[in-house]
Amino acid sequence: MKRSFGLSSRRVLAPVLLSFGLGCGSSSGGTTSNGVVVPEGDDDIAPMSQLDGLEGTLFNGITADAEHVYACTGQHGLRVASVDGSELKIATEGAKFPEGDGCFEVTVGPDGKIWALGPRRGEPGGWIAAFAPGAAGATIAPLVTGGTDVLADSLLVTETHVFVALGPEGLAVFQIDGEALKPVATLGGFEQALGLAISGDRLFVANGRSGVAEVDVSDPTKPAIVNETKIPGATVRRLALDGDRLYAAGLAIAAGIDISGDTPALLTPTWESHASATDVAVGENGLVFLANTEDLVVLDGSGGAPTLVGSELLPSQTKARARVISVAAIGSLAIAAEWSALWSLATAIDRPVPDMRLDRLSIDFGVANLKKGKGIVVQNLGDKPLEIAELSMDNPLFEVNLAIPGLSDATSGTIEPGGKELIQVSFEPADDQPVTALLTVKSNDPDEGTVTIKITANAGTGAQVGRPVDPNSEMVFVDSLTGNDVTLTERFNGKAVLMVYFATWCGACAQELPELQRQLNELGNPNAAVLGIAMEGDTAEQIAVFRENHGIEFDIWIDNAGNDRKLIDSGVEAFPTEFVIDREHIVVFNDPNAYAGEAFEALSKAAAKQ
Repeated sequence: MKRSFGLSSRRVLAPVLLSFGLGCGSSSGGTTSNGVVVPEGDDDIAPMSQLDGLEGTLFNGITADAEHVYACTGQHGLRVASVDGSELKIATEGAKFPEGDGCFEVTVGPDGKIWALGPRRGEPGGWIAAFAPGAAGATIAPLVTGGTDVLADSLLVTETHVFVALGPEGLAVFQIDGEALKPVATLGGFEQALGLAISGDRLFVANGRSGVAEVDVSDPTKPAIVNETKIPGATVRRLALDGDRLYAAGLAIAAGIDISGDTPALLTPTWESHASATDVAVGENGLVFLANTEDLVVLDGSGGAPTLVGSELLPSQTKARARVISVAAIGSLAIAAEWSALWSLATAIDRPVPDMRLDRLSIDFGVANLKKGKGIVVQNLGDKPLEIAELSMDNPLFEVNLAIPGLSDATSGTIEPGGKELIQVSFEPADDQPVTALLTVKSNDPDEGTVTIKITANAGTGAQVGRPVDPNSEMVFVDSLTGNDVTLTERFNGKAVLMVYFATWCGACAQELPELQRQLNELGNPNAAVLGIAMEGDTAEQIAVFRENHGIEFDIWIDNAGNDRKLIDSGVEAFPTEFVIDREHIVVFNDPNAYAGEAFEALSKAAAKQ
């Protein structure tokens, strides 16, 4: 039951040699700081070029130098893209590592070498390797190699040393010794060492919920934590440096930190994210780019604390909602890795526009016997008023209105910059037959002027909200620890369960599952459980390594029987995909297009009910 991920490319495995076409827009358009023209009428953030991944490819971390983009993938090694202003070009050779099938993170060293890290094949721990720019062929022969006993999260390279963030294990320091890496130091005392940035002898570490730690590395063999900068409400994952300004990105918040003095100073206000940033990069003229899981966000850091310029949704080549995993910068161009494609995006400086964001692009009413209502939050992330010109539905069984105070049954209205309103959708069934509809939202958003939202009720044969997930215990899985057959009723009777389909090679899953484990531990409700479900392609041995590398304690089962097609009609087509059942194993959450955090919120509510 090995399935593809619905990607449009049909090319063979390749280091993808890519030229991002920058277009030939007219002079009346907005111009970025490095001369790229954003055509008039586009948003202030405009996608300029796109490269689909190969079939089954999911992108992980990316980096860039002046001429190339290097992109890690979960299964298919490294992709190499060139940015020369010409048309899109794709090579046909593979670029893999002898240590593993793919890589998680990649960076450019001061001497131009490309450094990558990834998981060891079939055993715990990770590998680190360097190779020459433009390397291609069936296998990349590493110039410098090394490894760690635990899976690394990120790395930073200087002329003489490699610093590696090891999550809860802290920091490791290696000396570059010819063609090998010599371990010279380790450092603990971190809540979660994730991203890294360096300025002289000052190494900055993204330290999860503890903010940002400063480490003195004047003697790399004796690193020492000397400062900690708290960022209230944030779980910091990645850092980017721009002179004496450090940018921190993570769950819920992005922030600027002034490091010009001996003690770092948090710049206020921080920017509250509408999602969860997984990466950050700095472009020219103070532009700050965030891979914000659900979209690419551009902030302006030139005036102190970062402020919002705009955001851009990147359509996924899979059927699931896009996941923007990583970002790099070349001048004022943002290079974004959505998990199924690479994108280049240009920002028109000082172009005020409205920017509409909807918190979901589909609604499933599940089983509906009586009149029910659901909502869609619409926000204006731009800096001009957003005019909702029309809300319309193509099925009379559904009603829609914009919940603006003082107005009733409104199907149009204005949302000021930074504001948000609720689109209310109600459904009154005539019978128990399946029903579908399309909700159309028309606005003055320059690049999302018309958006359609799929509405369903009593539809499909999958696990519908309001129905038992497996009433006859027909869904049989394999326990990855014991090899025994197991069912939901047998293992989780009386518990609410968040089921997450994933793959061991999926970079987004490597972030999502540890976060679910952390949230489950914090929830502390014995009536709540998380269950990882791996597809047929993952072995028990690979799952065991994934568990150890990422600190996963909850059950992980293998779906060899195609149970995913009982949960979603078409089967699981992208990772991670999440479902939630309540304590009576009634489906309470089934939305492949949901935003991060919605599934766990549903689990928390379901577990709390008596």
